[in-house]
Amino acid sequence: MTTADNKIEKSVKMMRHIMTDAGEGLGIAYWAKVRKVQHDQNGIVTSFEVGDAGPDGDPVKKGWRVISPRSIMKARDMIVNGDVNLNRDTKAQFIGQPWDWEYDADGVDALIQIAFFGEIIYG
Repeated sequence: MTTADNKIEKSVKMMRHIMTDAGEGLGIAYWAKVRKVQHDQNGIVTSFEVGDAGPDGDPVKKGWRVISPRSIMKARDMIVNGDVNLNRDTKAQFIGQPWDWEYDADGVDALIQIAFFGEIIYG
């Protein structure tokens, strides 16, 4: 395996851990519905669909979107490039290489909202 392949593999692994936290945790449950969660042989989430349930049951956006490592990385790029308004502490969680990220539930929530809405809507 080349160094580049190893970096890609480590990056995808981090995206999948974030997806596992989002798809199986409670961090996005206040606004999101999750369905069609797919796992690899180790129980790590590889994709899921997310929909807007709205915190009060009144969604802003209808429909479902597949969340994958690619959509997580695209949301991260939007954060780092300043394409979304996000507080400094949450933004700092995603600076540097993916395998070095130290994120929390707020960071996971931000990534999934950006992947779904293209911006932060809730919270």
